[in-house]
Amino acid sequence: MPLSPPSVTTAPFEQHLAGIASNGRDFLAIWFDRRSTIPSRPYVYGAVPLYVSRLDGAGRPPNPFGTKLTDAISAAIVWTSGGYVVLWSNNNETDSMLLDDDGLPVSTPKQLVDGYLVTAASNGRTILVLHGPYSSPRVASLFKTDGTLVSRTTLDPTNHYAPGMRPMIMPNGDYGLIAQAVICPFAVCSTSAALITISENGMSATKPLRGVSEWSQSTAAIGNGRLMLASVNDYNAHPPARPARTLSFRIFDPAGNPLTSETTVASSNDIQTISGAFGPSVGWDGQNFLLSWQWPTTADERSGEIRAVRVTMDGIVINGSPMLLSPTLGSPAWFASNGTNQIVAWDTSLRQTSDIDFRSALTFDTLDDAETRIIPESAALQTELQLAGRFAVWREGDSNPSIVTALLGGPAVTISPAGTLDQQAPAIGASSSQFLVVWREQALPAQPYNGFRILGKRVAANGAVIDRNPIVIAYDSSPLANLPSANTLAVGSDGAGFLVVWPAPGNRLQGARVTAAGVLVDDNPIDVSQFPRGTPGSPRVVWNGSEYIVVWTADPSCKLCFVPGPPVSQIFVARVSPNGRAVDSQMIWNGGYGSRVGLAGSAEGFMLAWPVSQGLGATCIYATPLRNDGTAAGSVQTLTCIDSPWWPPQFPDFDLAWDGTAFIAAWTLLTSNATVVKGMRISPNGFPVDAAPFDFAPAGAASFQPALASSDGGVIVAYSRIASEPQYGNVARVFVRTLQQLNPPLRRRASR
Repeated sequence: MPLSPPSVTTAPFEQHLAGIASNGRDFLAIWFDRRSTIPSRPYVYGAVPLYVSRLDGAGRPPNPFGTKLTDAISAAIVWTSGGYVVLWSNNNETDSMLLDDDGLPVSTPKQLVDGYLVTAASNGRTILVLHGPYSSPRVASLFKTDGTLVSRTTLDPTNHYAPGMRPMIMPNGDYGLIAQAVICPFAVCSTSAALITISENGMSATKPLRGVSEWSQSTAAIGNGRLMLASVNDYNAHPPARPARTLSFRIFDPAGNPLTSETTVASSNDIQTISGAFGPSVGWDGQNFLLSWQWPTTADERSGEIRAVRVTMDGIVINGSPMLLSPTLGSPAWFASNGTNQIVAWDTSLRQTSDIDFRSALTFDTLDDAETRIIPESAALQTELQLAGRFAVWREGDSNPSIVTALLGGPAVTISPAGTLDQQAPAIGASSSQFLVVWREQALPAQPYNGFRILGKRVAANGAVIDRNPIVIAYDSSPLANLPSANTLAVGSDGAGFLVVWPAPGNRLQGARVTAAGVLVDDNPIDVSQFPRGTPGSPRVVWNGSEYIVVWTADPSCKLCFVPGPPVSQIFVARVSPNGRAVDSQMIWNGGYGSRVGLAGSAEGFMLAWPVSQGLGATCIYATPLRNDGTAAGSVQTLTCIDSPWWPPQFPDFDLAWDGTAFIAAWTLLTSNATVVKGMRISPNGFPVDAAPFDFAPAGAASFQPALASSDGGVIVAYSRIASEPQYGNVARVFVRTLQQLNPPLRRRASR
C-alpha cells in the first residue's frame, strides 16, 4: 500500500521543451522528462522519456501530468493537414507517428528516414526534416504528410545546423533555415549567418545575412513580409581587457535584403570568457516580433534571467526596459499561435532541476501581465525511506525537499518543511514510548554556505510531533570540500534515550546522545571511530541491553588516483557505553568494495550482512553472526552472488531485520535493464534459507531503496518504486507491504 496519498507538484528532476504546435484551436507541447530517474542509477546521457500534453486555446493543460510517448534523444512536433505529427530519433534513425488533438497516438511508429533528427517544420502540405549523422547533420528531406519522400538535399557542409533550430515558413510556402559557419583560427572566431531557403521540389538557395569577427549565435522569425535576424555575440579580448557580450537584431525582407541597420538591445562586459551558450529566439504574433534571450547576471554565468522585448516590423524596440520572463537562466522561448492566442514557453534551470514555464496572451503586448504556469506536474517525489517499527520517515521533493513522517495507515505529517537549505538522509529510532527523527541540513549546490547541521525532532507513539523547533544535535562549519560524501545517519535507543551517529569530516564517525526529554547530552560529539579509519558510511546502531553496538563501513582507498588499486571497504564495530564513552573499536572485515551494511538483533544475538563488489566480476552478499558485544560469533558466509561488468557495485541500498524465525535482508539490484528490490532469508547462524533471492515489488516495477522493520509475525518491507498509476504520474513513491514468517514457531501447550 502507499504510505501517503499523492499531492500534486511540479514534476521532479529535469524537463526540457522539445516543441509546441497548434491546430488552429489549441496546442500540443512535447518535452523530454527525467521524472522517472532512479537516484541510485548512474546519470545516463541518451534516450530520455518523451511526453506530450494538450494546452487548450487559453493555454490551460487539461492533463498537466502529460502522457509518455516513447524514449528519444531528439524530437519535434508539427501540424499538417492530416493532423499532428511527432518525430523523434533514438539511435541512428528518425521515426514519426500521427497524434490526435489530445496527443494520443492514432498510428503506429514508422521509420521516416535515417540519421539523427535536428529539427522539423510543416507548411501543411509537406514536412521538412533536417537530419544526418549526430556530429554533422546536414541533410534536408521533404515528405508528404503520409510519409512519402518528396526530395532529399545535402546542404553546405561548412554550415552548422544546431539542435533546437526552428525553421521558418516563408511567404510562398518554402522553408527557411538560418545556417551558421564558424571559423576560429588562432582562437579568434569569426561567424557568418546565412538564410537557406528550401522549396517543395527540393531546390535550395543561400543568401548571406551577416558576418562578424566574433563568436555569434543567430536565429530568425518571419512575419508580414519581414524577417528579423537576432544574434548574441561574444567578443574575445586580450588581458587586461575583459570579453564582452552584445545582443542585436536586424530586419530583412524575405529574400534576405536588409531593410534596417543593426540595432543593439543589450551589452555587458561582466563575463569571464566567450561561451556561445546563450542564443536568442524570435517569435511573431501577427503584429510585432518578440525577441527573447538569456542574460547572465554574474561573471561566472551561473545565474541570470530570461528577458524579452517587443520589436515592430520596422525594427523599433517598443519596450523601454526588457520584460522578465524568468528570474533564472534556462532557454530562449518557444512560440506557437492558434491565430487568437500566443503561447510563449521556456525551460527554467534551477540548481539540479528544470521546469517548463509558459504564458498565454492574446498578443505580445499583454505578455508581461500574463500568469506564468508550469508544465508538467506529477505527484511529489518520495525517496530515502527509513522505518522504525510501524513508523516511517522519508524525503519528499527533489531540488528542495521536506522531511515527512507517518504511522503506517495514518496521515502523513511534514516534520520539517522545505526551506532555504537542503535536507538529507532522514533516519529514525524508536524507544519504548516515542520516536526520534533526525536528518542532515546543509547548503544547496548553488549556495555559498559551508558546513552542516544534524537536526532532530521527537514524535509521540501516536504520530504527533512533540518538538516545535528541531533539536540541534551537531554543527560543523567545515568547508563543503571537506564534508564526507556519505550522508547516511543512524539512530538507536536504549528504551528511553537515543544515540545518533553520523559521518563527519576527517574520516571520522561521530555520535551524540539525546534524552527522552529532547535534551542534547553531548555538546562535544562522541568520536565513535576513535581515530580516522577511511571515509565512513552506512552506520547502524543497536542496543544490546547494557550498551550500544555501532557498525559502519570505512573506505581507506584513494578515490581519485586508484593507487594502489580499486576502492576497498572495511567494516568496523564499536561499543558506546551508557555514559557516552566509545570503547573497543575494531575492524571485522576487509575486502572488496561495499558501501552498505545491515545490522539486526534477535533474542540470541545479532546478524551483520553486507554486499561487496569484487571489481569487474562477481558481486556477493555476505553475512556473519555477532555476539552480544559485537564480536564475530561465526564464520563469514556467502549468501548469493551475481556476475556483472558494472563498476561501482550494483547494490547501492541494503537493510536487515528479524522476522521472529529468520533475518530478512533486502537490497537494490541494478542491472543494465532493470532496477528491483531483492530479498533473502538468513538463518540465525548466518546461512541462506532461500535457494535464490526473491522480489519484493510487483513484477516489472522499477523499485529501489528498501527499508525493513520487525513486526509481529514477520517484517514490514517498505521501498520506493516508479509509480505508473495515473494518480502518481511515473515518479518514485514509497510503498509498504508485510512479509510473513516462512515457518512460524510452533504453538506450545502450557504445562503446570
